[in-house]
Amino acid sequence: MEALLLKDAKAGLVTNISSLRSEPEWLLNQRLEALKLFQKLPQEKSPLYAKYSDLKEVDFKGVDLSSVGSTSPQEAKIPQELQFTVKDVEVKSSLFQVDNKVVNIVLDEEYRKKGVVLTDIATALQEMPDLVRSYFSAKGISPEEDKFVALNHAFFNSGIFLYVPKYVVIEEPIQTLFLSNTSGVSVFNRNLIVVEEGSSIKFVEEAYSTDSAKADGHSIYSATTELHLGQGAEIAFGGIQNLGENVINLVNRRSIGGGNSRITWSIGYFGGGLTRARLDNVMAEPNASTEDMEIVFADNAQRFDIVSDLTHRSPSTKGTVLVRGVLRNKAQAIFKGMIKIDKGAKNSEAYLAEHAMLLGRGARANAVPGLEIETNEVKATHSASVALIDDEDIFYLMSRGLSEDEAHRMAVLAFLEPAVRRIPSSNIRFRIWYLLERKWLGDKGAQLKPEDMIEPVEEVKEVGRSGPQEFFESHYKYSGD
Repeated sequence: MEALLLKDAKAGLVTNISSLRSEPEWLLNQRLEALKLFQKLPQEKSPLYAKYSDLKEVDFKGVDLSSVGSTSPQEAKIPQELQFTVKDVEVKSSLFQVDNKVVNIVLDEEYRKKGVVLTDIATALQEMPDLVRSYFSAKGISPEEDKFVALNHAFFNSGIFLYVPKYVVIEEPIQTLFLSNTSGVSVFNRNLIVVEEGSSIKFVEEAYSTDSAKADGHSIYSATTELHLGQGAEIAFGGIQNLGENVINLVNRRSIGGGNSRITWSIGYFGGGLTRARLDNVMAEPNASTEDMEIVFADNAQRFDIVSDLTHRSPSTKGTVLVRGVLRNKAQAIFKGMIKIDKGAKNSEAYLAEHAMLLGRGARANAVPGLEIETNEVKATHSASVALIDDEDIFYLMSRGLSEDEAHRMAVLAFLEPAVRRIPSSNIRFRIWYLLERKWLGDKGAQLKPEDMIEPVEEVKEVGRSGPQEFFESHYKYSGD
């Protein structure tokens, strides 16, 4: 089949995707409108962020969309190399996706009886069209605001739908596992999670490339994820991305919190040739709160473009973001974020911290935090730092008997530990330490088994929600661009 390149994307392909899935006319119209927006929007709308964007240097010409409309079945088996993703984890409910095909869904019967729905987005559109349409039309993440959201809304060919009715508490994590298993196959996931009033869940989203997918030929992994929290709802969201370096990773996430709702994010970014991730926490009603922990470890020539926003729309809302990144070799990263406090959001508190450690002069990073405050009687603070690893610290550690590599590793773990420690899920913490260790070891890391891991000793104390002041620590002196 002749390659269908991104620049050749036309309405006919969108119509074909919709037709294969027997979608209603209203959704086809949404797709076509999104395609028009994708074709005319700039790669970065914000003048501030455009200055620091790397996307103009990324070659999308080799991305083949020929497989976007395909729904061919795949093998429902987790490769041996990724068995650690399910090892020692009690998961009663899960969804397993290979390339653009959901191949296995398990939902605990107890939760099914309570009205919980876990399925792929295509099935949800067929079986619950009115419910799905109400959220799709609400446009939690609108294609007008971002070129790559528009791309996703036009071409989405997979995704998950999770619905939790009122007053349902799910203690065990719900796990979704995505495997990029075929070189050159592009995937567009559109995910919708609805947790109604008084309900609580733990949700784990993981994305990996198998060895067979880590070949020449660029592909896109695009995902938009909307999380809608009702009054008093709680979500603990864990995300890990370790795709191959031949993958362009385009991710947009947004939570919309009702009154007294709470969401915690724990995200680790390790893979992808280029990762462009946007996370927006919208505290829409009074007393909503969010805590966002993000870890980046970049190597070789990887590029990361990370945006983490706090949007306060109602009074007495609280938001905290802590992003920490480590870069070595020729890796590059941009950490951006904005605290937005609307006129009606008095008595809100917000803190945004972005810190990067460079392991060598070939690595580059920028931190670009910002504030947009439209009212008084609020607390809003941001901090940022970018610096080379401290040579004196390395010398001290080596004087105590560590090799140079061991000293660098120890410094990196110490830098990341304050953020990782705050992740509420012990399983997510373990996965992050494990992937950090594998990536640090390079080619030797493939031989590392989960049982060989000794986790870093964490400070033994109860992590309270004492507010942004807890994040004020000694900062590295700025030395970026």
